[in-house]
Amino acid sequence: MSPRGSLTLFKDIFIESPSFSDDIKKRKGRSEHHISRRNECLIDRYFFYAKFTGKRYDLVLKTISDEFFLSEVTIPEIIDANYEQLASLKKEQPNKNYFVKRWPHLIW
Repeated sequence: MSPRGSLTLFKDIFIESPSFSDDIKKRKGRSEHHISRRNECLIDRYFFYAKFTGKRYDLVLKTISDEFFLSEVTIPEIIDANYEQLASLKKEQPNKNYFVKRWPHLIW
């Protein structure tokens, strides 16, 4: 006689059911689309805080770190990887309304 529930535990772990294996195949990691959108928003926030609030660099990083749940070390890496967007913002010099329209769910 086998211990109670042992067959179920064996089946759950070692015998693939179609739904379990399908779930594994569907999950392939983080969405590149969502990461890209997050980075666009992060760059816009960075530009906005640096341009319109007068905050020092370290305070801008701290604020963005709190908003995006990223470390203050990661943020400059993201900015560097998306430098073209930041350079484009510098060239265009958008006003506050640009950011309000682009990201209406955020408080600018």
